[in-house]
Amino acid sequence: DWRRARFAGIQGKVDLGGDDDAVNTLVELVDAAGRVIASEVTTDQGQYRFEDVDAGEYRIRVNKKGWATKEADVSAAPASQAAEADITLE
Repeated sequence: DWRRARFAGIQGKVDLGGDDDAVNTLVELVDAAGRVIASEVTTDQGQYRFEDVDAGEYRIRVNKKGWATKEADVSAAPASQAAEADITLE
């Protein structure tokens, strides 16, 4: 469809290590200028997904109270599988 040809997706999983619960962890999509352009909270399994993202370079920023903020680079491209960005908080 036309959306898939123009837009990309980014998805991943947040892991807190061990048995800690990653549910409702804030995940932000940050553009090259440092602006937060979208945010999601993780599912019961720690998963997140951003859909209909313009192609380009982004950072995924994960914030969870009591944990250090962590970031990961990700490149999004249309008409392909969603870019993966799994993050483990320590």
